[in-house]
Amino acid sequence: MAASTNTFPFLALSAELRNSVYEYCLEWPNPSIAYQRLQKSYELQNQQPDQPPLSPSHLSQRVLVTLGTPALLLLNRQISFEALTVIYRRTFALSAPPPLVSMRSEHLGVTAFISPVTLQRLRYVMLDMNLNFKPGMWHSNAKRWLNTMEKLLCIWTESNVLERLRVKTKYVVADRSLGWTFEQAAHHRNVLQTFIILRDFEKAFPQIFEKRGHDVNLQLQPPI
Repeated sequence: MAASTNTFPFLALSAELRNSVYEYCLEWPNPSIAYQRLQKSYELQNQQPDQPPLSPSHLSQRVLVTLGTPALLLLNRQISFEALTVIYRRTFALSAPPPLVSMRSEHLGVTAFISPVTLQRLRYVMLDMNLNFKPGMWHSNAKRWLNTMEKLLCIWTESNVLERLRVKTKYVVADRSLGWTFEQAAHHRNVLQTFIILRDFEKAFPQIFEKRGHDVNLQLQPPI
């Protein structure tokens, strides 16, 4: 029996119903999921002694290929335009920076996971930055956030349509009564540099910048 060739007349629906479908089907992806898959791929590769090291660029391509594009955005121009209009009204949230995946601590950068063009088309962005020091980590989350913020500032200074940029920071200065390790001191420097970048954000986008958490000015103190 031949399969039915009937198609649903989606565009015959009212604009309100079509928008409801887009809102139900589309969400911004969570970059943290891609980060975890990337880190796992790197760790599995390094467990194979007879295999050459997998370069960060090779890793990023392997991970990104599997992300795909929602089929809804590939149907036709009108549906794609309507769907993108809806999704760009949603807030894009970034709660973790991209990982460091090589022995040389090469940073992939946020654009390995979301293109500069897409970043420049975002209207609402939420950055949730946990900058606290975590003992035993071979890569600093503060360093990764610093690299990410530098990249975002460069991209959005070139072009943006931002209407609201919300930044939430969390940072507790480590106890210095017994002195700091070199790792703690380096981490703190990266945190301070990240706060300086945030101050640059506030100057560049004063009308749409919202800051929660620590007052940047209060954190710019040199380690004792």
